[in-house]
Amino acid sequence: MLHFFLLAGGRPEQIKARVTVDNGVASGKGFYVVVGAIGDWAQGRWWDYPLMGNAYSLSSFAGNYRPPATHPDYIVGKPGGCDGPCREVHFIFSPSADSATVNRLMQVNLSCLTRWIHPCRAEGDIMPSAWAQYELDYGRTIN
Repeated sequence: MLHFFLLAGGRPEQIKARVTVDNGVASGKGFYVVVGAIGDWAQGRWWDYPLMGNAYSLSSFAGNYRPPATHPDYIVGKPGGCDGPCREVHFIFSPSADSATVNRLMQVNLSCLTRWIHPCRAEGDIMPSAWAQYELDYGRTIN
């Protein structure tokens, strides 16, 4: 049923934003955007999937968060797996990241939420600048 809703131009979507305040000072920010994307015919059924963009700040990088040496203040990546088909690009940055870089990589293509002709289907559609940085860091990927 969802596939026909998507074909008719419907876009299930969700946008979340957050600001972290510590002792009256904004210490972090972030957002999460997800939109339903029309998939393709695979294994005898339509594989529609969520297309996600995620950006947020961390006070410091630890654990699995290891930025590349070329830009030690931020990470652009995609998750290693999800429950079922999905696509996501994420941008994680520290407080010491350059504000121009943060503004550039946090850009979201909001037309993905309403576009009927040529709907968004890939990570570069929802967060074009972040995805371009991902491809610079890790090379072009085939989706």
